[in-house]
Amino acid sequence: MFKKYLVCLLAVVSVMGCTDHTFEPQLSNTCSVQDPVEDLPWLRQTIEVYRQSPQKNWFIQQGTYKGQTVFAFNICCASCNYVIPVHNCSGERILENIYVQGNADPLVSDLVTIAQAEGFKCTP
Repeated sequence: MFKKYLVCLLAVVSVMGCTDHTFEPQLSNTCSVQDPVEDLPWLRQTIEVYRQSPQKNWFIQQGTYKGQTVFAFNICCASCNYVIPVHNCSGERILENIYVQGNADPLVSDLVTIAQAEGFKCTP
């Protein structure tokens, strides 16, 4: 029970501390670019497509999987079950992280939000 509350608290804290796009250069980045959101064409184009969506609960995170930089395309829905597609620096889908009602499979670590919907809203 405590673990469930801790996961929820961490999710709320991470979402509340996010802005539309603030890249933190201290992130480990194996993509050989300064700012993945601006410097990786496939990522920039994907974000533009997401921004045209009426959905306001999407966010994209950068993290680490097996020592490489990856990008997880996520939604905020604590009561949902869904698959989180994870892409490498080239834009190839290399993993599908499972999210089951508030608990993401921890295959990807060091997650930091790098983009989110304008007017981001997290729906429980």
